[in-house]
Amino acid sequence: MGYYGPHKRKHNGYKNNNFNHNTNNNTFYLTGGLAPVTPEPTSGFRAINNTVSQPLAANTFVKVLFPTEQFDLENEYDPTTSIFIPKSPGVYSIIASINFSPTIPFQNYRARVEIHLNGGAAVAIDNDFFGPTLPAFVNVASVSAILQLNAGDRVEVFATANIAGTLEGPNVADAGAGSNFQAARFKS
Repeated sequence: MGYYGPHKRKHNGYKNNNFNHNTNNNTFYLTGGLAPVTPEPTSGFRAINNTVSQPLAANTFVKVLFPTEQFDLENEYDPTTSIFIPKSPGVYSIIASINFSPTIPFQNYRARVEIHLNGGAAVAIDNDFFGPTLPAFVNVASVSAILQLNAGDRVEVFATANIAGTLEGPNVADAGAGSNFQAARFKS
């Protein structure tokens, strides 16, 4: 009988067997002669910066680089430009983190990271640091958003700080805390 009871049996790995699956073109055909239903492609990527330290002048925005692509399910992310261009419209979760290290440690400062959509800031977060603390450390600032995107939109990450410093890539001991940029589309 099982957990679901006698009325909830699985057939061929599915909860019910009301369709046939053609593995040649990834199309599902509903029984009864209805039109084919093609599943939406999965969209998602993750890129990190573990190779490039970027200088950051005080009060100047810079495009953040994420040259190391960890995965890209639909070939929508370009690691040479660090731009995500979705192929399908939908609602996307977008997350970006930067590692900021001030040139002169133990100062009070503000670091800012922004997600840009088609050339303008869509979401931004300020991270204020009030020093001094020992030992000196790299500050991580993260921003995240759920955004409605259209096919062909351009998504990028920019950063600034009110003091000079470096956006660290290779000098961060914990690779999991490194600068990263990622997005995934919700099923609709």
